[in-house]
Amino acid sequence: MERKELKRKMVNEVLKCIQKQVVFNRSISYKMEVKAQNIYFWIHRYQTDFKANIYADGNIQLKFNEVCHTEYTCDYYQFNEEDNLELLVKNFKKDMNILLKDFIEYPMSWHVIMDYLDQDDQFLDMKLLRNNDQWIKNYKSIRKYF
Repeated sequence: MERKELKRKMVNEVLKCIQKQVVFNRSISYKMEVKAQNIYFWIHRYQTDFKANIYADGNIQLKFNEVCHTEYTCDYYQFNEEDNLELLVKNFKKDMNILLKDFIEYPMSWHVIMDYLDQDDQFLDMKLLRNNDQWIKNYKSIRKYF
């Protein structure tokens, strides 16, 4: 799979996740913007934002923002043609579903996540090339506070 095809697949996964999670929720707004072959997704709920940026070079960044905190940027993936790109798409889909579902269904979740990220910016450690799902274990450990 080449960079262009990977980018297309990632964009499609974000769109599917947004459609699945956002469409019937009136308190959520979202937009997609394309600039110079970079694709920016912005999902907004009162005083909170989640952004997924898919760049022309194949790199992906996730950005978390909440009114009481500074924006946190996660360099989620750095493109490398030698990576198992099918596995990357699978992990990306899983990660987007988890994040978007909680962003939409649990209004306090972003504040709690941002509290943890303020203390330890490696808390999520959600690089796409990870060998395990440690970020998911960490993330689920705080869900009881939502």
